[in-house]
Amino acid sequence: MDEMVFFHRASGTVIFTDLIMDFDPNTFSPIAKVTTRWNQMYRHTPRGIQLANTFNRAYLHQALQTVRAWKPEHVIIAHSPWICVDGREPVADFLDSAFDWLKLRPAILEAVMGVFRLLLILLVILPIHTVVVLIAEIISPRVAKWIEN
Repeated sequence: MDEMVFFHRASGTVIFTDLIMDFDPNTFSPIAKVTTRWNQMYRHTPRGIQLANTFNRAYLHQALQTVRAWKPEHVIIAHSPWICVDGREPVADFLDSAFDWLKLRPAILEAVMGVFRLLLILLVILPIHTVVVLIAEIISPRVAKWIEN
């Protein structure tokens, strides 16, 4: 997965596109609220992106250090109704929270966690996601139509 992070030097503003999301839960159906909350799509890096980068964490950790070195004073999140964090300290705190999953651990622990994350994707997340999509996109509309008739 490729990601772009934009930095406007004159204003000290960093703009994140997909790495951080902050959707308004009130805009979703009840099922979507549950899945977006579980997927950490509120002021955080979504779980899917975290898991897709299971074996790329050291590189992303270094990229985050580059963003921190810019000393941003403002953060704008593209995937949000409108979230802007202002001030160097609040921005640093926000980055700590949104990217808490990038904290590096000893190599052996990283390897074990990498295998665990991969198994989690294959054995838990994909099956659950499939069931949720089936219910939300196929079964629910048919039941609603059946009830209308």
